Amino acid sequence: SNSISSGMVKPVNTVPVSSGGTSPETYFGSARNELLANGKSGVQGVQTLTKPATFSISKLYLGGVWDFKSEYAQSQGPATITYKYSAQNVYFVASSAKGVNITVFIDGVPAGSQAGADIASDGTGMIKENRLYKLINSTSSGEHTLEIRIDSAGLDAYTFTFG
Repeated sequence: SNSISSGMVKPVNTVPVSSGGTSPETYFGSARNELLANGKSGVQGVQTLTKPATFSISKLYLGGVWDFKSEYAQSQGPATITYKYSAQNVYFVASSAKGVNITVFIDGVPAGSQAGADIASDGTGMIKENRLYKLINSTSSGEHTLEIRIDSAGLDAYTFTFG
């Protein structure tokens, strides 16, 4: 039976303070990249992807040439990642053997005051060691469009997580 939840009413149109948002953990690798919206999900190998004009929420859009491995996707040259999310904070698990420079935009402008700990106020950062990078740290949860511009080949993108 469903006795545990009986009587509990979730208020409508409220965002609890503790909740960072609703966008799900999102994977880049072909093993679990069903949220990839502008390419073939579940397929290993190289794809050339074109960024669309509009974006659905909680879907992954890549631009440029990407090589999809089971657990990550690797940029094969200058590339973009676009993701419309609902959350307060955005985290990115990534790495790069040689180090790759990125610029993070939120709603079309450099991250600025919403830049996370790994990103400068002008939106720039470097991906090198394999870890969780803090991209966006906003004062409140909301719906925003994240764009990451990658300056060269060799970025291994694993996951986005949100808080």
